[in-house]
Amino acid sequence: MFCNKCGKEVPEGSAFCNFCGAEVPASVRRTTPDIKEQPEEDAPPVQKKPKKTATAANQKKAEAPENPPAKPGETDGEKAKTKKWVLIISIAASVVLIGIILIGTLLLKQPNRSETDDSNFSFQVSRQDSDTMDQSANSAEESANEGESLVQTAAKGVQRIIIWNNAIEGLTASDQPRYKGDLRSAYSIREVYEKCDIQGNDDITVEIIGSDGFIAEEPLRDILKKYLTLEGDDEPVVVGESQNPDLTVWEIAYIIFDTDAIMISYKDKINVADVFEAIGMVKADSYDFICTDGYTYTVAVEDIGDCYISWIEDRVDAEIPGIDDSTLFSILYIQPSA
Repeated sequence: MFCNKCGKEVPEGSAFCNFCGAEVPASVRRTTPDIKEQPEEDAPPVQKKPKKTATAANQKKAEAPENPPAKPGETDGEKAKTKKWVLIISIAASVVLIGIILIGTLLLKQPNRSETDDSNFSFQVSRQDSDTMDQSANSAEESANEGESLVQTAAKGVQRIIIWNNAIEGLTASDQPRYKGDLRSAYSIREVYEKCDIQGNDDITVEIIGSDGFIAEEPLRDILKKYLTLEGDDEPVVVGESQNPDLTVWEIAYIIFDTDAIMISYKDKINVADVFEAIGMVKADSYDFICTDGYTYTVAVEDIGDCYISWIEDRVDAEIPGIDDSTLFSILYIQPSA
């Protein structure tokens, strides 16, 4: 016989369905004889009910399967790949986490810089400060020495002007090379240096000043080996075997030896006040103009602007206010009055 509710076959004489628990009607519980062998005319044949699928309620009552059903279209190979990637990602995450823990541990074990390096850092700063202070002190000392030197130079200044054109009187000229094959009559700078009793030593630096204001410097021992000519192009110019012809000052106006200055009269007339300014002549109330024969004429400082060094015929004279139309012949020195 079959259950009227779920349609499943139940044993003969059962009061309830073994599958859905529904009550089996009494009319169904009775034993039904085989229809083919004993047909009954009055009773309708018992029809077998079709098997029905379990309802949603019955499915809920059934136990959940041990393994969930596979997703549509998902094969066993794809399942294995998914599990493999999950395992790889888990391992990678574990490695990263372990690395972070190790790094954090190492950082915690490092000593605090502020505790261990303070002394070294302080020492470095102190040493740098000390070096800076030493450099500053040295710079200050150098500046002080330089300032003192400048003050001394300013205090001394040039104290005597020597007129080269008249200082070479009585000396002998010699032919000296300006360029290769270009010999010029020139006078020894050393001979004028010694004749005029110029003071100095080998340590001083000599300034050679051109008429255009260009200044060159040479050690005293070098300039004394050379000659000065008043002939040819670019004169006055230094010549000689020891002079590089391409490294010489043209149209020399002054050669300054510390407190003495040689003046070369390179043009017809030069104002004495301009000469004083160019060479840094010491200041005085009056100045003595001394001729080659020893004659001396004193000029007040306020009249210096009216005095000139001039070429007169073949000599260099001084034009002084108050001497009428005359000049001081062959002027040799100009220096502060005693």
